[in-house]
Order: sequence, then C-alpha cells, then structure tokens
Amino acid sequence: MDKRDKPTWVVVEVNGLAESKIYEERFIPTIKKALKIENDEDIFTPWELVKNSRTIELVAVMEGYFFIRSGLEEHLYFNLERLPFVESVLCTRNGNSMRTIQVVGDDNVNELKQKLKEMLTFDLKAGERVLVGEGNLKNLEGEVIDVLENDLALIYFEFRSLRLATSIPKYFLKRLENNEDEEA
Repeated sequence: MDKRDKPTWVVVEVNGLAESKIYEERFIPTIKKALKIENDEDIFTPWELVKNSRTIELVAVMEGYFFIRSGLEEHLYFNLERLPFVESVLCTRNGNSMRTIQVVGDDNVNELKQKLKEMLTFDLKAGERVLVGEGNLKNLEGEVIDVLENDLALIYFEFRSLRLATSIPKYFLKRLENNEDEEA
C-alpha cells in the first residue's frame, strides 16, 4: 500500500472546558453532531475515562488535542471552532490568509492509540473482567487469571460448551466497568 493511501487525521486543539464534557460523556456525541458523522472510529481522543465503583479517572496519553479522520468538507472541521471547548483546528495560512488544514499521518495516531492501550492495561490484576478489542477473540468478555511476562495476560473465557484460557497481549484488552461495590 502506498503511504499516501493511508488515512490522515485532522488535529483539533481543545481548551479547559473540554474536561467537563469528557467527564459528562458528552464530548464525542457533541463532536459527532457538529461534524454530522455517525462513526465513532472517525474520532480519536487520546484519553479515556476509567471507572470503577468508587472513582472516575481520566487517563491521557496526550492532553489538549484530539483527532478526526480526514475526508470531510473543510468547513465542517472549521465549524468545530464555534464549540465553546474547541480552541482551534490546526492549520496554516497562505499569502491570501486562506487557511489550510494540517493533518498527521495514520502511523502517528496509531502510535498514540497503542500508547494509550498500554497505559490503560499496565496494571491489570487477576480477577478483573476484560473485553478483547483486537484479534481472533475480538468482542469476547473474559476474566484475567494471571498477568504474564512480555505484556501478556492469561484470560479465562467460558462459553456454553467450552471453557478456554489463553494468553493475549494486554494492549488487546479493555477493562470492563466493575459494577459491584467493593467492601471497604
């Protein structure tokens, strides 16, 4: 595949007002509505809310920016600047003061995605429920039995007629919210 065929991403800077939208879980829906898009995969936020029964924590690999897959009409990106929590769409100006949107390559965004996954799973513990986000077992829920060397976790899956334990790279996993109240 030619490097020019890979997707690119528009970089958008946010201000301090974005944090409340993130914690209210209204950030992505607001962006999708403003851009008139349906697909969550067209937006990458280099952060994620981690919830458990007592706390909500924002884990970020990069602060102050998020990314939107390129390919939309340029005015839609610039319309984001009307939102109170968006500072600007990164761009350059030519001699006529015309703005040209700046993009970053897919490899750069994938590197950030990978770092975020690693940050979210570095402290996995036995007994935690996880969802597989990549690979042959994608979308299956399991339980961490053990954390192995080399960034692998041993995950237990139980189906109607099959019980399976297999090692999976930790960055393939996403913690599931623990709804049970832990005793103090």
